[in-house]
Amino acid sequence: MFSKVRLAHLATIGILFILSVMLLPSVIFYLLEPGWSLLDTFYFVFISLTTIGLGDYIPGDNIIHEPYRDIYKSGVGIFLLLGLIMMSLTLTVFYDIPQLNLGLHLLRHRYLYT
Repeated sequence: MFSKVRLAHLATIGILFILSVMLLPSVIFYLLEPGWSLLDTFYFVFISLTTIGLGDYIPGDNIIHEPYRDIYKSGVGIFLLLGLIMMSLTLTVFYDIPQLNLGLHLLRHRYLYT
């Protein structure tokens, strides 16, 4: 019973994280960045928030409205800071559920099928 509740909690946190921190900003960047596809924006968000940061996509370089470029770049910086905070909090929540013992469940299934 408790294991199902914990798994539901973990799934809910994961789905909310993906929707609010990965997909929603991807759609916003898709609407604001000319020349970027939806896959490009998701790639930028994922690469940036996982701290890989390759630098091949830089938001704000192709902004048509020049007076708003500084505000836009500041907003992107704030998003990246808050996104990294959300990423670390989500990973902490996943780590702090030792009652799930996901590693033990995976090992048990491995030994059953070998």
